[in-house]
Amino acid sequence: MRSLSTLAYRGLVARRARYLLTAAGTMLGVAALFGVLVTAGVTSRALSDTVHGWAGRADVVIGPIGSYDSVLPVGVDTRVARLPGVERTTSTLGIRSLLQRGLAPKADGMPPDLSQDQIVFLQGVDLPSYAPLHPFTLVDGRQFHPGGREMVVTRSLAGRMHLRVGQMVAMATPTGAVQMAIAGVIGDTGAGQADNGGVAYTSLPTARAMYGRADAYNGMDVVLTKGTTPRAWIDQHRAALGDRVAMQPASQIAGGFRTFVAAVNAALGLISVIALFVGAFLIFLTFSLAVAERTRLYGTLRALGAVPRQVRRVVVVEAAQLGLVSSLAGIVLGYGLAAAGVGLVGSLLRVNLPPLGFPAGAAVVSVLIGTVVSVTAAWVPARRAAAASPVAAMREGQAADERRRRIWPRAVVLTVGMACIFSRAPTGVRSLGAILVLLGAVLLVPFLLSPLARMLGPLTRRLTRGVGDIAVMHLVKERSRSAYTLALIMVVLAMILAVGASNLAMNHTLDQVLTRQAGSDMQVAAPGAFDPGVADQLAAVKGVDRLSPVRFGQTDVLDGARSTNTFLTVIDPASYFRVANFDWVQGDTASAGSALSAGHAVLLPDATASGMGVRRGQRITLRTNLGVERFTVAGTYAQLGNGFGVIASTADLSLFGSGRPNAFLVSVKAGAAPDTVRKAIIDRIGAHQPLLVQTAAMLRAQAHSQLRGFFSLAYAMLVLAGATGMLGLANTLVFSVLLRTREIGMLRSSGAVRSQIRGMVLVEAATLALVAFVLAIPLGSLLAAGLIAGQRATFGFTVHFTFPWRLVIPVGLIALMIAAVASLLPARRAGRIEVVSALRFD
Repeated sequence: MRSLSTLAYRGLVARRARYLLTAAGTMLGVAALFGVLVTAGVTSRALSDTVHGWAGRADVVIGPIGSYDSVLPVGVDTRVARLPGVERTTSTLGIRSLLQRGLAPKADGMPPDLSQDQIVFLQGVDLPSYAPLHPFTLVDGRQFHPGGREMVVTRSLAGRMHLRVGQMVAMATPTGAVQMAIAGVIGDTGAGQADNGGVAYTSLPTARAMYGRADAYNGMDVVLTKGTTPRAWIDQHRAALGDRVAMQPASQIAGGFRTFVAAVNAALGLISVIALFVGAFLIFLTFSLAVAERTRLYGTLRALGAVPRQVRRVVVVEAAQLGLVSSLAGIVLGYGLAAAGVGLVGSLLRVNLPPLGFPAGAAVVSVLIGTVVSVTAAWVPARRAAAASPVAAMREGQAADERRRRIWPRAVVLTVGMACIFSRAPTGVRSLGAILVLLGAVLLVPFLLSPLARMLGPLTRRLTRGVGDIAVMHLVKERSRSAYTLALIMVVLAMILAVGASNLAMNHTLDQVLTRQAGSDMQVAAPGAFDPGVADQLAAVKGVDRLSPVRFGQTDVLDGARSTNTFLTVIDPASYFRVANFDWVQGDTASAGSALSAGHAVLLPDATASGMGVRRGQRITLRTNLGVERFTVAGTYAQLGNGFGVIASTADLSLFGSGRPNAFLVSVKAGAAPDTVRKAIIDRIGAHQPLLVQTAAMLRAQAHSQLRGFFSLAYAMLVLAGATGMLGLANTLVFSVLLRTREIGMLRSSGAVRSQIRGMVLVEAATLALVAFVLAIPLGSLLAAGLIAGQRATFGFTVHFTFPWRLVIPVGLIALMIAAVASLLPARRAGRIEVVSALRFD
């Protein structure tokens, strides 16, 4: 009996066709998991590189409160350098600029070609103090000279724009376009990683000359002494620096974007786990059927002296071998998925992602999880095989496990899962809740299969007259063998419905937000800020009706002891509400406009207000240039994406710095074509003022394209899960045909033709798929509501659930398609059974 475990390998070889279907399902699940792990790792590494490029060795970063035109107060650098716990500091002046390769208007007076231009951050630095914190690796040319109109660019930027050392380019600055020489190219490490490589460096005196102020600086990097905690140092010295500065730990740079990327990775991770979950049930199903088929073999082993532990080991080793091989194959497929996913994420987030390499850690984790899941899924069938009575097993042979089970523990699992996904718990808890909901629904399927099969059977049995009733009766009788196969299809259909419903809800919200918040016919934005006379020039363009200036900046929201740096938008309520509006959650246009015009009032994104626990009419605290001020919440609005953040009024402009407009919302006159007006604005103003002009249609198309891109990743994962469910259905039908070989022979001998036998298998598959579809509708709707609630909490999106009626028919068609494809091989096998051999079958 020492070689008993070799039966595991022999079992795999003897039934290699059937186990190949199971291995394919596990392979797809592991591929989805590995692809997501690699994509998440590469994306996170790129984000960390960008943060490291900005922060370098700095522990704390300091900037001005208020508009993007704001600078730090004179003397702050000296005071910071003298504070306890400070090792070294460096001051910078950053200008959001437009790097223009076309330097002059064309001969016909038209503006230069801007198609190859790119927004970059021009960073003025003091190289002796900046370089030790942010290493420069020069790969071509030389460093810029202090005070000279020259700069160095990153290798990635030079590659994207085909720049070379010695080339002259134009940079948009607050004092106008300035010609700059490219002195050198730095590598994409250290300082070259800032802003994902979209950065150029010049000397601090040069940047100040472009800014028009000889003492201006808007950033400081602070290195603390060893053992000093950044958050504690900030809290300790906040009062000493005053309220005109924003301080945050360097590790929190791009915190909002980091949260967004983490949430996207978590969502994709959840779908990949569900794909693996489906694969696990496929393994459970396969080995349950295998145990039932080999009951007589296990009984014989027990009669010959094998103990339960040895019999159990046969099944578990068989599952481990299958899981290991299929997981290794899944790594190969997953690498291709990761390459596609990284390319898509890079284009959607507009970031340069590092090469994949070979992520050995993710591969080991994926193979380990795939193998462990396989063994775990086979454990219950293994226990069932070991517990079989030798005498009964040898006498009865194949037997289904039709023991009476209690329904209430399964309902508890479902209820706990629902409580988790609708709670305000962290993302991990809600993800666990989704798995529990699926598990609870799967465990309840055996109690629902028989009544639903009887109810829906009259619809499917008509596909094959005469023998269709037999297929339905078989499902009702053998519910334990069919229930979990049905559950696989149900889970896949429910996830398709849930993701599709979330997609529809977000598209609907996106349309509402863009129609109202970007309700203007176009947006005219500057890479930095507009010159004072641009408003009059815009108003004079033929076709322009009204316009409203918008200013951007930053502020701190104070919530008790917590201080959160956030995006700030300042609007002119008198003109804004004539051009655009908001998708109100709390409030209305009239009351919000009146409150903003009176001053000391703000509008908040609904998710931000919910997170702070404040409602319309309550007050919040913001940090301003003149100190901490209290503001009344005049309303909350729906937000999808970054949006406008905290919205203040020009009535309080002095509190946030009287910065120049960064953008204008423009409406066109009745009868005027937005595209024509857009071209007129570029022709008239673009020659001397760098700007970006986008119509509402362009903004809407871009937003929907990005949304489709993110959901395409989710749908790709669902395709893998769907393929796994189809394999499970095919596996069950093959076993069903094998189990009923003698019954099929009797039907053939009674006059049934081959087409009727094939049709009987199709009826069985269609009935299973139809029952799965009926159960998937409430389950998918429940998951969709939970998924949308999670998006609202995690992404800060204001998305509301509505029942996805538009998806019911497509999902039903997908169910029938899965049934049709899965039944092809089993039906063909059943139709080829010969009468004589079938009646001899045992």
